Amino acid sequence: TFHGKTALIHKEMINGMRYLTYLYQENGALRELMVREGLDTTTMQGEKIVASKGFEIKQKGSLYDIKICMMNGNTYRTCVYKHSRD
Repeated sequence: TFHGKTALIHKEMINGMRYLTYLYQENGALRELMVREGLDTTTMQGEKIVASKGFEIKQKGSLYDIKICMMNGNTYRTCVYKHSRD
């Protein structure tokens, strides 16, 4: 979670520093926020990707089942495979 919101959180190292990318739904929009680990954040700092009224993620083994409900009622669903280089 990200500030109590359902979120997909991606971690990566860039030039020796760890960054986190959050994908979450807030105030009628699917948003993305990339920040250096440890910095203070708020949900409204994220960039609006698309208008949406719902965002769900369920982990099933190494797969993330992602569902986005659009403002017009259409629902989009996809699965993403978790791949770790650790």
